[in-house]
Amino acid sequence: FDMTALTAAHPTLPMPSYAWVTNLRNGRTVLVRINDRGPYKPGRIIDVSKAAASALGYDRYGVTEVRVRYAGRAPLEPGDDRRERQHLASQPWSRTMTPPYGLGMGRIVDAQ
Repeated sequence: FDMTALTAAHPTLPMPSYAWVTNLRNGRTVLVRINDRGPYKPGRIIDVSKAAASALGYDRYGVTEVRVRYAGRAPLEPGDDRRERQHLASQPWSRTMTPPYGLGMGRIVDAQ
């Protein structure tokens, strides 16, 4: 689980795999790599990295409601995040993002 990459922890999705995570409050969607088990706090269905939380626009709040959708298997090489970064760069709202990324670990309540 790399807090500076677009990664996430999920209890049942295969590892490694991709998932689309959408912030239901602002409509932002990111592609994350599921590479850990979790979440580690009750009431959550996924934990996302600081980078993913920042991209989703809830890094200042700590938790939000999101939709999680399986997006397929990910390559075994852990450092290969081209697909995640390419998706993020294609989002019009991503042009306003600047590091450092904020706090993460979202409380996610809607899985599909």
